[in-house]
Amino acid sequence: MKKAFIIAFLFCYNFAFSQTYTLRDSVIASSDDTHERADATSYVTGTGILIGYNVGVGVRWGGTRFTNVNIPNGAIIDSASVAHYFLQDARPINTTIFAEAVDNAAAYNGSNGEISSRPRTTASVLWSATTVINTFSWSPNIASVIQEVINRPGWQSGNALNIIYQINPQQDPNPGGRSYDYNGVANSPKLYVEYRIVGSQQTRRRRLVQ
Repeated sequence: MKKAFIIAFLFCYNFAFSQTYTLRDSVIASSDDTHERADATSYVTGTGILIGYNVGVGVRWGGTRFTNVNIPNGAIIDSASVAHYFLQDARPINTTIFAEAVDNAAAYNGSNGEISSRPRTTASVLWSATTVINTFSWSPNIASVIQEVINRPGWQSGNALNIIYQINPQQDPNPGGRSYDYNGVANSPKLYVEYRIVGSQQTRRRRLVQ
């Protein structure tokens, strides 16, 4: 009976003193966002990241890399989403979201095919919506995509996470989100993640927005 009481007390103590954590971050460098055209050329220093199809430009891929993602290996991802800032009139998005299937994603350097050649997660989420002008538009829940990377044996808290967009054909005009090169951190892509630590009742949340 005494042993059961102690166990119950420790459980309640841990639960009662659980805390919520918030961390703000975003794409913080020119080399951390880009898009790639059908001819494999990529544009690291452009002011926009096209994450919607464009017949004339022929963009097929987009990429946004987030550094210092402080999520422990094996954490349980409850929800996650990415956001882009749009200046154009409301336009449709039709893109499939993956993450790069690596332990620590490398920065972009403008080489040909550098998004499409990177390994992608098995998990993916379709983002089909209409953009909101002069503000950030958030994707659907991509928890399954983030979870696949966090579960990799080589993932460590603080590593870089790369979100990859496979752009599906749709009617023009395409949505062009702002990149870091447009206005620095203020309008660069954002990431939001909520997760729990495995093996405890303490819920930890990380909102990676800046």
